[in-house]
Amino acid sequence: MRAAARAGRRLIRAQRLSRDGQAAAAEQAWREAAALAPGLPGVAVQGALVAARAGDLREAVRRLDGPESGPARLFRGWLLARLGRLDQSLALLQAAVADEPDNRVAATALAYALFRRGRPDEATAILAAGPGDNFELLSWAWLELERGRLTPAVEPDPPVPGPAGERAARRLVKAGVAAAMGNTNCAWRRSWLAWARARSGPLAGLLRAVLEPLEVRWPTEPLAAFLAARAGGYDSEELTFHLGAQLYEEGYPAAALPELRAAWSAMADDQEAYLPGVFLAAALAELGQWDEAAEVLAAVAGAEAEDDGAGTHEFGQPYWLACRARVRLARGDDERAQRDLERALETDPAVFDERLKWLDRRDQVVLKEARAG
Repeated sequence: MRAAARAGRRLIRAQRLSRDGQAAAAEQAWREAAALAPGLPGVAVQGALVAARAGDLREAVRRLDGPESGPARLFRGWLLARLGRLDQSLALLQAAVADEPDNRVAATALAYALFRRGRPDEATAILAAGPGDNFELLSWAWLELERGRLTPAVEPDPPVPGPAGERAARRLVKAGVAAAMGNTNCAWRRSWLAWARARSGPLAGLLRAVLEPLEVRWPTEPLAAFLAARAGGYDSEELTFHLGAQLYEEGYPAAALPELRAAWSAMADDQEAYLPGVFLAAALAELGQWDEAAEVLAAVAGAEAEDDGAGTHEFGQPYWLACRARVRLARGDDERAQRDLERALETDPAVFDERLKWLDRRDQVVLKEARAG
């Protein structure tokens, strides 16, 4: 019993050391644990994990030889996918998911293998259903998702509404900002209009008569409001940033680029400059302009904080890390790109879900261009 307890403590130490990048010390702690209690549950899996984090994937697979538990089968399947032995990997991971349909770690490992096999639609659908909270594994799957997105796609021009006068443009900008921020007044108006359109009677008719003209005059879609203001020749720092940001959010990074460049230049000395900077770097990355994206990311973080993005606001840091990961991936630096994605997830797990939603919007924009062509 005492040997098992000592072995358990060494396994915990080995796990911590391997996560901190201290491969030799982690290996020593694992060997001590294996010598004390070779039959202790988890010894083989932890040994494989230590070897995998040290970069020795074949040794990691070898340590999983023998009786196969559920975690060992799952880990072996993922390691085989990393090694490119995809038929064996998929067989193991599909069996793991079949046995435990609610196991999101197994599902994420399967998504990774499917990306490697060249089946991105199936992999993305699995991740969209819920990627789980194993950020290390998810970051590898995310890396493969981004690998398939390195080539820029052609996008159409965004729709251009009719121009607005200067006074109307000012109100349109305020309406657009309110809608982008989820302003309750806009939500209230939309809710009441939906209620009125679904009913008949004097009150519903009156509400439709009052609210429908406002829907036409003051769009509740932020991009439509910003574009209408710009079409009328109105210009301001506020509009420039919000129009660029919204164009990017709606899947138009090429159209967003000049607006974001102008906003970044205008706000260079502002304490909120990280916002246009992160958006600008993201748009540049989507368009394959990797060198300029890297320069903007470094400027956003600050020279002394270039390695971790600490110069950004806590809100922007996960997006900064995710963007730098794409730049590093494009330059062939897979390991550091994966670490950036893992840290982005640790900072804010929602960053991955938002990325999936953005890619879906982008795909719809690109599909529109393909159909028009």
